[in-house]
Amino acid sequence: MFIAKTVVAQRCTNEDDLAKITGKFVDHNWTPAAGYISDYSTAEKTMALKTQANLEAICKKNFFGDGFVGKGSFGFKQGDYFNTLFLGTYNYDIGFYQLECINGQLKTAHEFGTNLTVTANPVIHPNLEVPINNQQEKFTVKGTRKDRPLPIPLFRYIVFTDKSEFEKTNTGTGYIDGSKQYHDAYDKNPDITRSWYITQQGTTLFTAVTRKEYLQSLLQFYEIEKDLLVQRQEQLLKIDRETIKLYEKNKDGKDKKDYQYFSDNIAAYEKDKAKAISSYTTKKNTVTNLLLSKPESWLQEAAVLNPEVMKNNYRCDDNAAYTKTGAHTFNDFYDNQKGLMIYKWNPEIFKQQPACSPVFFKVSVRYKEGIDISEAIKEYYTKNFDFAAVKKLLYKK
Repeated sequence: MFIAKTVVAQRCTNEDDLAKITGKFVDHNWTPAAGYISDYSTAEKTMALKTQANLEAICKKNFFGDGFVGKGSFGFKQGDYFNTLFLGTYNYDIGFYQLECINGQLKTAHEFGTNLTVTANPVIHPNLEVPINNQQEKFTVKGTRKDRPLPIPLFRYIVFTDKSEFEKTNTGTGYIDGSKQYHDAYDKNPDITRSWYITQQGTTLFTAVTRKEYLQSLLQFYEIEKDLLVQRQEQLLKIDRETIKLYEKNKDGKDKKDYQYFSDNIAAYEKDKAKAISSYTTKKNTVTNLLLSKPESWLQEAAVLNPEVMKNNYRCDDNAAYTKTGAHTFNDFYDNQKGLMIYKWNPEIFKQQPACSPVFFKVSVRYKEGIDISEAIKEYYTKNFDFAAVKKLLYKK
């Protein structure tokens, strides 16, 4: 791959002194806004670009990048639903390009794996989705955004398996160090991303999902799941019932093997269809009985799941439950303090407002572990980034 080298008007003698050279900042005008900018209206782009320009001013005022040229850029992503509210996701990024000494000339090289990124309305992916014949689009309803269906409530909920990470994200306090990302088996300097969330003072990003909300969301899931599974078996039955007619005439003769093959298929599809209906009935009855028999005070308590639920793809307490009645088989809530709470976006914050309103921010520094000049950037922004200035950009209705 060709990597451009840009000459900086300065001579050099050796690589050892490069880390002492004061970093140079280049603003976003070197490249147009990238990503999904065409997904947004003129008014939405205007609001986002204003926020990005303000972010650039904050970062430029407090810029540090010794040994690098820092190049700013604007980016747009697809955005997502936060509960039922659609918000655009966009970011301001500084990519740090390492200085190099080549034939006595100071030049900038390819991006070094070090970035400072500030993202408005970053997506935190829900994690109670399950793979049902890869038909996730069936578990949606009409949303407020054109061509962007809204996932059913169950598939919008979020479960954090790391309680410390949840507290820092929810309240906007402290930083989170991501796991090491190796590019190959020989990578001795993996990427690590340190992140902070910036939220409105005195508010939290999430609220607990109640038992009632969770149980009702399961019922909605069961209905769609049952219809999909039954429809699939009926499609297969229709095909093979038509096909087996071709072998009916000689089913005891030359076509015996083919006739038996399709006959066995039909029997298996009938069995699978019956199991889908039976599983649906069992799961629905369990949940419905709780909704009808438990007092409202019990139903309004926070929904807490068995941690084992998050250890498999089908969100069941164990494999036996999935084998018996399928995805999201529910037995009971988990009372142990080690259980996992279910969250949704705080409706007091995520309520009707312009799609590109910056409701919260994520600040991230991606750096190379064990590379001093890269780690120096991480340390500088950990201690000196102007989080207070970014907080002032949050949308106030």
